[in-house]
Amino acid sequence: RRPPRSTPKPSSAASDVYKRQERSKQILFEICNSEQAILRRNLATNLSRIGSEDREFTEILLRELLSDEDPDTRVLSTTYLGTLARIENSTFIELAKIIFLSHDSRMIQRLIESGIRHYFSMNTEDNEGLIPIAWVSCNSESRSTLSSMLIELAKTNQKSFERICSKILELSKESYDELFNRINLRDKHLASLIRNNQ
Repeated sequence: RRPPRSTPKPSSAASDVYKRQERSKQILFEICNSEQAILRRNLATNLSRIGSEDREFTEILLRELLSDEDPDTRVLSTTYLGTLARIENSTFIELAKIIFLSHDSRMIQRLIESGIRHYFSMNTEDNEGLIPIAWVSCNSESRSTLSSMLIELAKTNQKSFERICSKILELSKESYDELFNRINLRDKHLASLIRNNQ
């Protein structure tokens, strides 16, 4: 007869799982610092999957990848940052401001496409002042998207709309003029409202 199989003790099984998780993190961090851009891009593409398992560790990877030397890696990482607008608002705001101030047009455009709409739908007051910074920093295509969001905001929260427009004027008269012209093309009443309040 064979002796009965020994079953691992629960503490031993938990220890094995912990060791595997730590090894996985080590491998992912090595990929994050790899000299091969394709590996870093693949890692950036999989941040959502990694984040569903361990959001804190994923944030560490995200911060590294957002400042990567490879522009494609940075843009792919920005896509994951956009998802944080719904689940980790303070991290999203902090990192979004950094991206807007970096003047990296591809990252800014991706952030507006992937996260600003979610942020704005949950933060119509925009107390953090993210929308004016976004407006001043972004390109023409992104401004089209943002102006649509602002016009929608005006329908539900006119005071917030006016406050955001005023902050844009404080940051840049030229950017404000473009905002006014875009709004004027779509809604002359709204345009006159912000012009009269300035």
